[in-house]
Amino acid sequence: MFDIGKIAIIGSGSWATAIAKIVVEHTHHIGWYFRRDDKIEEFKRRGHNPTYLTSVKFNMKEVMLSSDINAIVQEYDTLVFVTPSPYLKALLKKLKTKVSSKLIVTAIKGIVPDENLVCSEYFHEAYNVPYDNLAVIGGPSHAEEVAMERLTISQWVVLISVRHVLSRRCWRQTM
Repeated sequence: MFDIGKIAIIGSGSWATAIAKIVVEHTHHIGWYFRRDDKIEEFKRRGHNPTYLTSVKFNMKEVMLSSDINAIVQEYDTLVFVTPSPYLKALLKKLKTKVSSKLIVTAIKGIVPDENLVCSEYFHEAYNVPYDNLAVIGGPSHAEEVAMERLTISQWVVLISVRHVLSRRCWRQTM
């Protein structure tokens, strides 16, 4: 069976925090890109995101925080992008590490400005990520409900979709 490898979250907002919580509960390790070092230090001291969903606690032994996007991309196999779509291009311009061989999961609402592409299509067009290496997570209306495991039916659909995408990729790799 294909192993999706180590998973990293790219982004530090509410939705990123909720997804990080779900992933780390199942994998017991995540990499997590934060743009600002001061927020990373505060997160490490408090054991939670200092700005968003502050009641959601993390075991800091299971979270590797970094403000170096290239280090995260190089170290992790599956990258879950959870950044605002207007900032995606600027973030990706910092990349010196290729993402074309990574599994890219976008959990980003909206389109990439000036491109008129949804984020997954942008990864394919601009970074040559094969369609087989792309997945999309549609977000619930309330990230805090996901993080606190108070799941509504739409959030169950999101969780099932994540598991389906990852298991489907694993299944395809064995053929």
